[in-house]
Amino acid sequence: VPAPDFVAVSLMDADEDGPREPLPMAGPDAPPPPPEPDEPEVPHVHGVVCARGHFNDPNSPFCATCGISMVQQTHNLVEGPRPPLGVLVLDDGSTYVVDRDIVGGREPDTDGGGAGSARGIALPDPERAISRVHARVTLHDWEVRVADAGSANGTFVATRDATQWTPVAPNAPVTLTPGMHVLVGPRVLSFDSHRRS
Repeated sequence: VPAPDFVAVSLMDADEDGPREPLPMAGPDAPPPPPEPDEPEVPHVHGVVCARGHFNDPNSPFCATCGISMVQQTHNLVEGPRPPLGVLVLDDGSTYVVDRDIVGGREPDTDGGGAGSARGIALPDPERAISRVHARVTLHDWEVRVADAGSANGTFVATRDATQWTPVAPNAPVTLTPGMHVLVGPRVLSFDSHRRS
């Protein structure tokens, strides 16, 4: 059986003459989208740029974006917007990006105590062992620090290999490193980051 003859089909309207106008393209003339009204401005910090142009912590052995080694890189400090420094994972699996200060408690108040643009993490606690404002996580340059907020039962930290909890004083913040745990009442938060050494 012979194949049927080929018939060309046009997707353009029959009454259109000439070529169509090109579709608009996003480019340097297009304005960037406006920032979200509730998002705080990202602070600028000093860091280094990898060979592929990604902004990094000056103490990081590998690029956080592409993973190449930073050991052979000349560390000329430049200023740029600070990327997220890691995540806090609550014992129920809830995950919070550490891109600004965080206030944790039963009813965290993000306006008081100089927190400013802090994110509040409400920690449900039927036993009421967690204070209304229990702990504060603050970002200082490339460091993530935790301090007790004057809670009744205290805030504690433990490294990955530790066998006991270490108390955190209200005016003596402790720097969190990847793998550390924070005990707030009966709840445990784990800090993790791509900036492992």
